[in-house]
Amino acid sequence: MLFDMASESISEIMLPPTLAADQNRKSLSIHVFGESLAVSCTGERDGGAGSIWLMKEYGVTESWTKLFSSKLVGMPNKTLGFRKNGEVLLASANSLASYAPGTITLAKTGIIGTTNAFSVDPFMETLLSVE
Repeated sequence: MLFDMASESISEIMLPPTLAADQNRKSLSIHVFGESLAVSCTGERDGGAGSIWLMKEYGVTESWTKLFSSKLVGMPNKTLGFRKNGEVLLASANSLASYAPGTITLAKTGIIGTTNAFSVDPFMETLLSVE
């Protein structure tokens, strides 16, 4: 669902057809990638592989593009968010890692915690005062 704050209207954004057919919606999560909408599908579909889909043109279903798909051995692909350099932040059972799709490398961050203890929120600079 989408809430347009300017027009105060509610509408739907359709998933990529491949993901829309999936009956197990628990493996899907929504993220912000740059200024675009992204959906990650992890773990239980595609034999344990995780994939990231990006909506290149906001609100246009046909613009969904698969950024990458990966199967990281021993790393449940719980996608938390994205770094400015395009790396994907992933949580495992006890640590936080950064995955670089271009080089297919996984780097542990040294941050320890349970999968549900990690959270990533996008940050945008502003000149507005928060009061």
